[in-house]
Amino acid sequence: MKKIRCVYFIFFIFITPYLYAQAIGIDSIDELQLIGNNPSYPRNGNYVLTQDIDASVTSSWNGGKGFQPIGTYSAPFCGVFDGQGYKITGLYINRPDENYVGIFRYVATHIIPHGSSQPPEFYVGKIKNLSIENATIIGGTTVGCIGGSAQRIGSTTQSGYDERHLIENIKIINSKINGISFLGGVVGSISEGTLQNCFVRDIFIIGNSTIGGIVGSSSAKIEKCCSTGLVYGEENQIGGLIGSASSVSYSTINQCFSTCWTFGKDSVGGLIGNNSALTTECYSAGLVYGRSNVGGLVGTGDPLKVQISFFDTDATQQIQSTGGLQLSTDQMLTPDIFQSAGWNYSVWSQNNGVTRPYLNIFPPTAEELTLTTTTENGNANIQPSSPYYLWSVVKLTPNPNTGYRFAGYELYSGTNKAFIVPIETPTVWTMTSSTTLQVKFLLNQSIPIANISDLQKIGNDINYPLFWSYAITSDIDATTTQTWNSGKGFAPIGTNVFWFNGTIDGGGYTISNLYINRPDEQYVALIKYLDTSAKISNLTLSNSSVTGGDNVALLAGENSGNIDNLIISNSQIQSNSGSGGLVSVNKGTINKSSVENNSRVICLTDYAGGICSRNESGATIYFSNVDANVSGNSYIGGITGNNKGTIRKCSSSGTVNSSVSFVGGVAGTNQG
Repeated sequence: MKKIRCVYFIFFIFITPYLYAQAIGIDSIDELQLIGNNPSYPRNGNYVLTQDIDASVTSSWNGGKGFQPIGTYSAPFCGVFDGQGYKITGLYINRPDENYVGIFRYVATHIIPHGSSQPPEFYVGKIKNLSIENATIIGGTTVGCIGGSAQRIGSTTQSGYDERHLIENIKIINSKINGISFLGGVVGSISEGTLQNCFVRDIFIIGNSTIGGIVGSSSAKIEKCCSTGLVYGEENQIGGLIGSASSVSYSTINQCFSTCWTFGKDSVGGLIGNNSALTTECYSAGLVYGRSNVGGLVGTGDPLKVQISFFDTDATQQIQSTGGLQLSTDQMLTPDIFQSAGWNYSVWSQNNGVTRPYLNIFPPTAEELTLTTTTENGNANIQPSSPYYLWSVVKLTPNPNTGYRFAGYELYSGTNKAFIVPIETPTVWTMTSSTTLQVKFLLNQSIPIANISDLQKIGNDINYPLFWSYAITSDIDATTTQTWNSGKGFAPIGTNVFWFNGTIDGGGYTISNLYINRPDEQYVALIKYLDTSAKISNLTLSNSSVTGGDNVALLAGENSGNIDNLIISNSQIQSNSGSGGLVSVNKGTINKSSVENNSRVICLTDYAGGICSRNESGATIYFSNVDANVSGNSYIGGITGNNKGTIRKCSSSGTVNSSVSFVGGVAGTNQG
């Protein structure tokens, strides 16, 4: 009798809870808000968008706070949300006091262990095939349109749980994000997972630090993504695509580009602000501007991590970068350069002489785009002429009439409006939407300042550029500033990024009763920073009050320019640290100036001086005097709290009080 041997195979298959589950349809913004808030809409569910959603009604939700972000850290979104190519339009979130803000607070790989003898609960969050248009997202830290953070929450030592969260096939169009730090068009921060095939188009992001057009901070895989629009950060790690990318092994950036106009104070790059991640087949081609550590492709980081990547020197207005090779616009329009470098042209395409490389998944469409320029007293030479389509490259050169000077651009793109830093060289423009551009020309002469409202326009109005010459034409009573800006008073001229680099001739006139009360802000004064070419002269500031955080003075928070014949009279300046009667930090020249007539310079901690809190190396103070009361803890001086520069033919006859140490009639400490 023949025996039949049977072999039985037993398969063990791990199935995450949402797999094969019935998809839950989302057909309204009200239903979207139910996710995680209703037992029938669990945070680990499988969702599909069944139609386009108009979310504009969210602007009136929750007392003006708008849509409530989905999930928490302990209960993150860890299901699947498939937009199926549909879009959500007009989403509004206004939660400046909250962190982790977006449609989802967290898109997570959520691991819940149950001891070494039992498998953990394991959920992998995925967001895909979704468009967000005309969104306004306001939060504190870690803010993005899709989510605040994409990350792993929880851990296990058991094997087989390696899959991670995924965000793919996302479009963010004509949207605005405002927050403090870790801000991105898609997510504020991502770690471990993958973000791929995403297009952020005409984004407008404003914040302080670690900001990118796609993501603020990344230690993940970023692939086949691009961004256009404007990214602005008052502090550091500002990038057109990514603010900061870490060096962990799974952190890579591949086949990405940005044409964002990118502005920041430090570590500013057209693609990445601060980079330690392996970066390949990438480029940047938008204007880049910052105060320090600025690069056309990368601001700071490890240059060896950047491979076969480029930046457009004409478009970025930069010739330096921490990694990446420089090309002119004409070179960038030539496919041969990229192909010979080894770029994969099954991923990229390019219209020779018309576009730079673009991703095949985001090609130009048949929609014709317009570039409309409005000018007076000059013209704008635009090459080539229309028609334009997505990714068309345009060169624009402003040409003022005789007796006029270029003053800057005012930009309208989609529904966004922004004042752009003045550029007195040809501008290279990448078409991503129909745009109206006002090209401003002004008479090449001083602009008169007759009242405090005129003064407040400097840097805030296209007709009052930060680099222009101004003349005070009469005494100015600034008493009304006490009621401005909800009690904060006058807003200091300029920003951490855009400094005043023009001139103001006071003509011997007086500005009186100026009021500034901004204890939570730094570099608080009439003017935030004076750049190296700035000059302020022949002006008296009297009966005024300025209160700020650190580095506070009546005229300027920091001076790198020239101050001549300034008088501070019967005024009070108070800071937490760094109080100066005239300026806080002096890196330039102060000449024939005085702080007098019962003026009071008060510092709650260290560094205070009648003229400045610190006189830095290379700075000079000549022929100036102080007759004021200066007080603080340490480093307190009649002229300066700490001197590393030069002080000549100056006098101090006021009262200097130190509650701790390092006090002097001229300088608290002298290293000059």
